[in-house]
Amino acid sequence: MRLCRYQFENQICCGFYSEDTIIPFAAAAELAGVLLDESEGLLPFLPGGAQRELILAVETQLKQSMDEELFPISIQTDEVQLLVPVPEPSKLLLLAGNYSKHIEEGGGKAEERQKTFPYVFMKPPLTT
Repeated sequence: MRLCRYQFENQICCGFYSEDTIIPFAAAAELAGVLLDESEGLLPFLPGGAQRELILAVETQLKQSMDEELFPISIQTDEVQLLVPVPEPSKLLLLAGNYSKHIEEGGGKAEERQKTFPYVFMKPPLTT
């Protein structure tokens, strides 16, 4: 399952995302008998975060649960507004792999895609 931030009924929450439903962390944690703190967004649940092990335990419980248990706590994705996962990142790491159009517009000859590889570059948030 993927993690997401979303707005539902004027509240910003975190949840487990699938294509058609979201299971709120709070409801999933209650089902698993675990207490989670969502006040800091998704960062504590990502690798290296303080609550990473807890969210993995909750996810394991969800995978073992029956659909009848999950249906009452699920929200349809079309009922929420999905939000950016990390609202104020300290930096953005991006991949650049295909500038062929840009190169051609500048009069150059672009390499075939198979001969290129992505470059990692950083963009500080203040440059957006």
